Order: sequence, then C-alpha cells, then structure tokens
Amino acid sequence: MADLRPRAHEGEHMTAPLTATRPGAIRVAGAAALLGTLAWSLGQLDRNNVTIDDGQSAWDLGTGGVFMLTVIGLHWAVLATRATGPRKGRIIPIGLMGTAFLAAIVNVASMPYPTYGDLPGWLMVIDPAWPLTMLGMAVEGIAIARVGKWTGPLRWLPLAAGVWLPVLIGLKFGVGDGVALTYLSALWLLGTYGFIGALLLTRPKAAIGW
Repeated sequence: MADLRPRAHEGEHMTAPLTATRPGAIRVAGAAALLGTLAWSLGQLDRNNVTIDDGQSAWDLGTGGVFMLTVIGLHWAVLATRATGPRKGRIIPIGLMGTAFLAAIVNVASMPYPTYGDLPGWLMVIDPAWPLTMLGMAVEGIAIARVGKWTGPLRWLPLAAGVWLPVLIGLKFGVGDGVALTYLSALWLLGTYGFIGALLLTRPKAAIGW
C-alpha cells in the first residue's frame, strides 16, 4: 500500500510549532505582555517626580524590570510560532530572550541607586542589554513582517514597537526631555507592546496561523 502521509519539504521539519494545538500558552504570553506594559507605562510617569540631575525613579526601574520579564514571554511566542522563520530566523527571538533577561536584572538591581552615575561597574557592563533588547525588536519586527506568519495588525505591530527607542531618542535631542515626552513614551508602549499582548490574549490564532 502506498504511503499517503504528507512529507516535509527539504530542509523543513515534520514537527508543527509547539503551540499549534495550545493557543492557551499564547494567551498567557499575551496577558503577561499586556500587564507588563501597563505596569511600566504607569511606572514611567514617576519620572516626572525626579528632581535631581541624572536621577532615577525606583518605580520606573522596578516596573521596567517587570516589563522586560514579560517581554521574554512575547519573544517566546514569536519563537514557538516560528514567526521569524523556521530555521535561522529563530536566532532572533532566542537572542532577545537572553538580552531581555539581562535587562530585567539591570532594572531591578539599579533601583537602590539614586542616579545612573552611582551604578556599580558590573551593572554598567550588562547595561547595554537594555537598549539592545528594545532595538532588537525592530529586527524581529522586520522578520515577522517579511515571513507573514502573524496576520492582521500582529504582522506590523512588532516593527512599530521596535522604533520606539530611536524615535524617543530623536525627540529628546530635538525638543528636550519633559512631561510630554514621558506621556508619549507611555502611550507608544501601550499602543504597540500592549496592543500585541491584547491581540495574543484575545486572538491567538492570528499568531498560530490557523
């Protein structure tokens, strides 16, 4: 009798994505990302109460650390659904999970220090993990848009999230830091990371590809 089972194309795996039959895992990752984004968006507003030069807000740092931990779940969802591709593309979310974990350590460990200049040397060494994680989202976003596994707004929102840091840096040098920029930052996060989390929570099939 002929073997009628479907065969994988060359270079592909027969195994389906981890979450192909478990949208609940995607929902959990989405809920975590949404809550983490809400927490950090509110925590950022405490920056307006910092009155010393180069000063830091413990609330901003703490909630930022929570945000980074939940972003790990977001990158896991990208990896599990193969949204950046089944082979080399998987390197992107794997790398970003690592940098997000280091960034979370930086945020939480920085909380006791009143200014950035007070940070110990070991924190300065791993501090670049934070901007690398945020900028890396742009690279991941480009890959997600190119592959097209995520559909609807999910296909483009990661790229919009990835340009958050460059836009804010440009505005800071162009018009200066202030209350308006803080609110813009918080709203941008909610409209990108928060929206991604909400969509993964409510529409996991848009990520799984069913």
